[in-house]
Amino acid sequence: MRKNVGRSMIASVSFLLALASLLRADEVMDRIEVLGLLASGAPSAMVAASAGRSGIAFKPDKAFLAVLSEGDADEMLLNALRHASRVKIKADRSSAASEETTVEHLASVARLTKQKQFPEAERESRAAMTLFPRRAVLREVLGYVLQEQGKLDDAIVVYRETTRLNPRRPRTHDLLAMALQTKGDLDGAIEEYRAALRLRPQSALMHNSLGVALAQKGKLDDAVTELRNAIRLAPDFAAAHFNFGNALYRKGDWEGAIARYRAVQRIDPAFPGLRNNLGAALLNEGDVAAAMQELRATVKDNPGEANAHLNLANALLRQGAKEEAISEYREAVSLKPDDAGYHQDLGNLLAQVGKPDEAITEFRAAERLTPTDAQVHYSLGVLLAQQDKLDEAIDEYRAAIRANPNHAPSHHNLGVILSQQGWLDEAVDELRIAVRLDPPNALGHRNLGRLLYEEGNETAALGELQTACKLAPNDPQVCDAYRELLKKSHETDDADEADQ
Repeated sequence: MRKNVGRSMIASVSFLLALASLLRADEVMDRIEVLGLLASGAPSAMVAASAGRSGIAFKPDKAFLAVLSEGDADEMLLNALRHASRVKIKADRSSAASEETTVEHLASVARLTKQKQFPEAERESRAAMTLFPRRAVLREVLGYVLQEQGKLDDAIVVYRETTRLNPRRPRTHDLLAMALQTKGDLDGAIEEYRAALRLRPQSALMHNSLGVALAQKGKLDDAVTELRNAIRLAPDFAAAHFNFGNALYRKGDWEGAIARYRAVQRIDPAFPGLRNNLGAALLNEGDVAAAMQELRATVKDNPGEANAHLNLANALLRQGAKEEAISEYREAVSLKPDDAGYHQDLGNLLAQVGKPDEAITEFRAAERLTPTDAQVHYSLGVLLAQQDKLDEAIDEYRAAIRANPNHAPSHHNLGVILSQQGWLDEAVDELRIAVRLDPPNALGHRNLGRLLYEEGNETAALGELQTACKLAPNDPQVCDAYRELLKKSHETDDADEADQ
């Protein structure tokens, strides 16, 4: 499945209003605000919507429109400025020269950022900020440029200071939230999104962003509430429907997820990741044919999307097409060679189809990427034991236990191999741990019972075998061992009575 998408640039009426809500309604837009928004990563649609809502305090002459065109402004924004209402504000003649210089700096920032010349863009941004140090949009530009350079902590400092100086500007809270989210500080991001929502409770965009962060935090019910609010406020907000579908998918509500994805299809059929996620939901719902249609189309349209190949492989497995599934898994691995999970999935399938050597290769790759993953070591141990490479298998099981001391299957299998090599005391210890960690494991109780009998502890052996038979009464492999030992025990008792 494709991950949550926070923003969508669908230029519908309700979505444009959602974008405009990130700015204060009482902020008339001057040239610095327009250029600053563009230079700090705001989409043209947002600037256009804001200009249409609050008006502009300047004449959009050809020279200024040409400056915008050199940046990322599109024709929609240029037209919006041409037709925006003009609002007169009290002019400060003393700052006129500084405003002209700031506009020049911002134009340079927009051009340099577009050219990925971020150090130069940072210098221009700082120069602009010295002229109007309290202008929030100029601080936002600096934060954005720092973030684009990978100076995330520095950007967060700038955004925090901006929220201190301008606590009632929703966009700054939004930028700070996104930076914190990028850093992995979901609690901090959620706090800032909530701060923005307190200022703009009717912002569909903020409800969507908060919903995404809550979903990432694992608070799916809260995420669903926020995403539902976003859709209520902006019914044609494609990203909100998509993220709502993702949250429902994670909750296991396949039918609900499919309904949300179908809604996205009606709004924006080409929405990124839509067909892949819809195919995954359809597959879980059991509609394999429909899932295949979506997933094959996804792979065709996006051959470089590793997750799409993975989902298609899973669908092929449901149809029994294992060799074709392996091919799709291999493609996914080639696209994301550093994803240990992809190597594991491919390794598991190769093991299922009887290709243990190739499976071991994939698990070794996963092991290099995630050396503390107990399941990877365990899977390797199983395959190595099947090839009678018992010493190597023991090493892998021990590595699994070091990674996760509570990994019951590794304790069990290690105990079995140790018993085969004659190390009965250690084998009994491992099997005792295995059944303590996994009491319903009938096979573990049976194997422990047999070892205890070999050690001469008949009473404890009978207890373990009896437990095993109660857990799996219809499994002759388990219960026959109990009946056999019980019979021997009775025969011994009879013989003792006869001797007496």
